[in-house]
Amino acid sequence: MAKGADGAYALGFAEDAHTERALREGLVGRAVTIRRAKYRAAIQALTTGPAATVVFVDIGGKDEPEAVARELRAVCAFDTHLVAIGTTDNADFVRSLIRNGIQDYMVKPVSSLFIRETIEALQSDAGERSYAGRIMVFVGSSGCGSSTLVAAIARSLAADDQEIAVVDVDPVGGKLPVLLGAKPAAGLGGLLDTLDRNGIGSGEPSRLEPAEIAECLDAVSVNAEENIALFSYASSDPAATIPSPLAVGFLLQHLANRSHVVLASGAADPDVRLEMMQGADARVLVYEPTLSSIRMAVRYLAFLGSEYPVTLVQNHSRSPRSSLSSVHVRYALAERRPDVVVPFEPSLCTSDGGKNPARPARYRRAVAQIIERVMAMPVRVAT
Repeated sequence: MAKGADGAYALGFAEDAHTERALREGLVGRAVTIRRAKYRAAIQALTTGPAATVVFVDIGGKDEPEAVARELRAVCAFDTHLVAIGTTDNADFVRSLIRNGIQDYMVKPVSSLFIRETIEALQSDAGERSYAGRIMVFVGSSGCGSSTLVAAIARSLAADDQEIAVVDVDPVGGKLPVLLGAKPAAGLGGLLDTLDRNGIGSGEPSRLEPAEIAECLDAVSVNAEENIALFSYASSDPAATIPSPLAVGFLLQHLANRSHVVLASGAADPDVRLEMMQGADARVLVYEPTLSSIRMAVRYLAFLGSEYPVTLVQNHSRSPRSSLSSVHVRYALAERRPDVVVPFEPSLCTSDGGKNPARPARYRRAVAQIIERVMAMPVRVAT
């Protein structure tokens, strides 16, 4: 069993003697570490130690296993395969764990044979696994500040060593490249057109191989900042037309297979916007306290209904003098209160266009509240 480039090949954490023995018999080699410890020890080791290729963690008997799964996934390296071991034998329970970042689940009592079979499957499928990255879609009226929030959230998540894909599907005038200080690569419009012409997302067999799609994505992405890949239209893009909704949806799904978080915005076309919102793991609806912006928010809240939960963000992107009163806002929203209120921040109106990430504490707290809400939502298994 070869050692990974960044550390141990396998780590195992067991809470009982039988599970510990199965891990020791099933995982052999010098690049393996097995410990008799609770899951908190696993989190500590994954936070401070080198990355591992595969990690087995005993979560049996935990009161909130989904929360434990999210904690473990948050501290794992991007390409670490996370296997949970527990006592619950229920299909819905397993699906819930997978939605929250667990790739495999084993029911106690586990055997060394099962452990070895898992390792063999990983070795045979190396490079072909899918990752359940989180897709967050931001929607708002023009000028409401949603792009500025996307840039701030991307920087915050990237600072935690998460791989972030930022997608701006506005074919003209997208603001995210400016906010992230990057010059977009040409070709996103052509890529979306190619995906559409090759039957991507239509239910018909695709005429593109996965490797071809990956090469195309690499060609149209640019590293905006550390851990942030930007996908945006270039001003010189000859295919800067309204993209196919199905092609955009597939693009986001494919990026979720190679990123921890996908942040998408800029959809001006109603069909594209709807496809993005319905296919997302988290939807953030941004409005400013003006009548026209609130009307847009009300329309989407009514259209999505309870089937698609929305995080409602009131963003004071302009001077408070131009805003409706809180009473009028609540009335216009039919008493629906915003989940997060972002205070007016004058520095966002300066000549730097909001690129400076150093913001007052109250603004950073509001951004952190948005992140906390959307990261708590379950993520679907990427396809």
